[in-house]
Amino acid sequence: MCDCRKVLEAKLLEKFKEQYPDGEQHSVSLEGYAFVFGGNTISSKPVMPIRQTYLHTYKNGNKKEKKIPCSLSLSYCPHCGEKVDGKAAEVVMLTTKDGDWEGLFINGKLISEGHQLGEGSKETFWLDIGSKYRISAKDLLVHELCDSDDDFVADGGNFPEYLSDLAGEYVGHID
Repeated sequence: MCDCRKVLEAKLLEKFKEQYPDGEQHSVSLEGYAFVFGGNTISSKPVMPIRQTYLHTYKNGNKKEKKIPCSLSLSYCPHCGEKVDGKAAEVVMLTTKDGDWEGLFINGKLISEGHQLGEGSKETFWLDIGSKYRISAKDLLVHELCDSDDDFVADGGNFPEYLSDLAGEYVGHID
């Protein structure tokens, strides 16, 4: 996970000390984080408090507002957009051997395909994909289809809905 919380708290503390120089033992802590226990680890995850209320009617007819505390756990850092669990999305672009057809898979699911991804407006296409799935160019793996998958796409006219339906191995990270 990113270190946005630690960095922001340090910056806020510095600013706070400047605003109140006569004070002592200054401290700043960002709220809206929860401890998450998993396996043998404890991590911090951003959460958004949710205000839930309802009007409760008692047997005697009296009514009172009841508050039910709840928080929404966020999957992405609200400051930098990095995925909280630290696992980057698996982004794979496949091309046919002749380069005439491209497909974009994110986390194993076909997102887009065509003669050229983003045809007519490549910049807008990639900006939209990057924003929607919180990915960047460094996350993208590009592979040419193996012979059997190239035949499969040529015969069917398009990519399958899931990357796992192809015979080739197209995952893994390039160093």
